[in-house]
Amino acid sequence: MNNKNELLSIEELCDKLFISPTTAYKLLQSGEIKAFKLGTWKIPLQSVEDYIKKKCSGWHNNQNEVYIITML
Repeated sequence: MNNKNELLSIEELCDKLFISPTTAYKLLQSGEIKAFKLGTWKIPLQSVEDYIKKKCSGWHNNQNEVYIITML
């Protein structure tokens, strides 16, 4: 079970979303993924899950049900 209060590093964010560090920094700096800097970026796991849900919200099946796929 994932701890919703868990904080991820840039490297962990990249591993979870299969993205490059450059893309990760862009997502953080734009505010698309909510995080804060305290020396280094601290990324709440809940923020990553919220980002995935937001990005997946347009995926529907024939009955207009939303399927959310997370790899967290």
